[in-house]
Amino acid sequence: MKIFRNLAFLALMAVLAFASCKKEEISTTDVVPNPPGPKTEYQNGLLTRSLANEDGLDLICITVNYPFDLLLSDSTTVTISSEADMEQAVSDSTLYPIDFVYPLTVSNADGTTQTVGNADELGALFANCVPDTGWGPEFPDWFFPAWVINLESSCYQLTYPLSLLDTDSVATVVNTEDELIALLADGNLYSFAFPLSLIDPATGVAVSVADQNALFDLLANCGGVTPPGCGIGTFGCYQLSYPVTLIMADGSTLVVNNDDEFGNAAMTGNWINFEYPLTLIAQDSSETVVNNDDELNEAMLACGDIWGGGGDPNITYGDFVCYNFVYPFSMLDASGNTLTFNSQSEWESFASNPTAGEFVQFVYPFSLTNVDTGLTVTVNNDDELSTAVAECF
Repeated sequence: MKIFRNLAFLALMAVLAFASCKKEEISTTDVVPNPPGPKTEYQNGLLTRSLANEDGLDLICITVNYPFDLLLSDSTTVTISSEADMEQAVSDSTLYPIDFVYPLTVSNADGTTQTVGNADELGALFANCVPDTGWGPEFPDWFFPAWVINLESSCYQLTYPLSLLDTDSVATVVNTEDELIALLADGNLYSFAFPLSLIDPATGVAVSVADQNALFDLLANCGGVTPPGCGIGTFGCYQLSYPVTLIMADGSTLVVNNDDEFGNAAMTGNWINFEYPLTLIAQDSSETVVNNDDELNEAMLACGDIWGGGGDPNITYGDFVCYNFVYPFSMLDASGNTLTFNSQSEWESFASNPTAGEFVQFVYPFSLTNVDTGLTVTVNNDDELSTAVAECF
């Protein structure tokens, strides 16, 4: 399956007012809820992000296996062998855990186990986990959970220095990956501040992403697929109705039950398609069931997003769905500046850039050539462009 980022972007431009479903610009008024946990001071903040279950202490993509020892506030230790033991340890009003006793045996998401020798090693493992919290609707629109993005967790790697925003929207500059690990390991949630720069190791070139939408597309495309829509659980003018089954790059399936689970799965870069049927919830709460890629295309036309689907349409960069551009044509950016494309190569270079979404409007009129019939159609406004796109289906 192949998704064409430029097509999704072009279709996005075709809707009325060129509405975007991306997360809103950063606001300093919203506050992210603090992660739940005992109200005590810990030397190891990861204890506030842990969740005991029957297998061990869950820290997103790693699990601290039973039995393990905790260091208590009076310098004594307690052995934790079950969920009940952990609940008892954190409920004590006089003696509370302040750290783990090392070494620890931890299980990774792929089922392998390893030994962690100290708090720094545990913090590094945790910081490399794609967050499973922070993607849901209870978080502000500007919030995009931060983690260590490098070649161990993605096909891109962060450049430094960069800034993170805490739950009060206060920015902290981190200058190295070690500083980022230390900050993330304090147990609190942080968001990336934009713009954000990442290096594509294949070319060695730094790519700047202007917002959450561009970063979502960039990281989710690590599996060779640009997913539809432009937000976690938000596709055009629809919300996903959970549970949803995702098809992963290795052919396996993964059931996700909410935005947090979906966001975590999408950011691994290994999601390539939905398993149908898929239920979409419109803004008026009505539901639409789609049974294949084409039906999803059709449902999203009014919202402006195009899902390339499992097939491989006979199109190339520069094509607008079933059309080729007639050059030159122009677009306006968010500041009203005009950029003119004089050839397909110029358009390909632009459309493959993650910051292309900053351009928000076509300059009318312009013309398109139908790749099947060779006929040329001139579009004069958004409505005519939407009609032309719809006729491709």
